[in-house]
Formats: sequence, C-alpha cells, structure tokens
Amino acid sequence: MSDPAHGEPLAAYRTIRGELETYNPVFLARPELVVLTKCDIPEVKQQLDAARRDFEKIGRSVVTVSAAGRTGLESLLREAAKLL
Repeated sequence: MSDPAHGEPLAAYRTIRGELETYNPVFLARPELVVLTKCDIPEVKQQLDAARRDFEKIGRSVVTVSAAGRTGLESLLREAAKLL
C-alpha cells in the first residue's frame, strides 16, 4: 500500500520491492496488489491518473481505496480474493 499524499507512489513501490529483495528475494515472486490509499484527498485525486499510467508502464494495475470515504474497499477485497 502506498499513500500518494506522502510522495511518489512508484518510487515508494520500488523502495518496498528493494527492501523485499534484500530481506528475501523469494517474496518478489509472490502475487501482489498495488493499493493507493487516501484517494478521497483532493491532492491525491489529482495524482491518480498519472500514478495509474506509471504502474501500467511496469505491468501493474492499481486498486484505489479510501478508508475514510469507504470507497474502493469492495474492489480491494475482490482483487485480494482472486490472488488467494
């Protein structure tokens, strides 16, 4: 999960992947979901299209959620269930 309100989501994703690789490269082969949080915040909403394009370039789709706005949670659960 990445909080776009605190920086570039793709950079955060790459940092997390790097940390996983350092810890145990086996984790990189596991299924994953890219989730952008706090998508109800206006500044985050403005970044969503660019973030989606960035992740599409590396072959990843994005699930957007807002716990406060209670949006995207069903999509998140549906995508998580597909991976299980």
